[in-house]
Amino acid sequence: MLNSLLKTLYRNAQALIYTSRYEGFGLPTLEPMECQCPVIFRLTSSLSELVGDAASLFEPDSVDGLVNTMEIVVEDSEHRASID
Repeated sequence: MLNSLLKTLYRNAQALIYTSRYEGFGLPTLEPMECQCPVIFRLTSSLSELVGDAASLFEPDSVDGLVNTMEIVVEDSEHRASID
């Protein structure tokens, strides 16, 4: 269960960016999603199967892809609302 400070941080964040190449279950991505914080992570992550369209994905090892995805999440309110 998330503590109140962490919930407040997630709720006020524009996004959580998770660039890990190797992860276990992926709790660091599910917690912010519980607080309606957009999540951005690598396309090849096994987490994409878990969260479906509820997150924004970028191509692995693509700095431009990450930057583009960040811009979309921050600047496109319709996109952000669709992944909340």
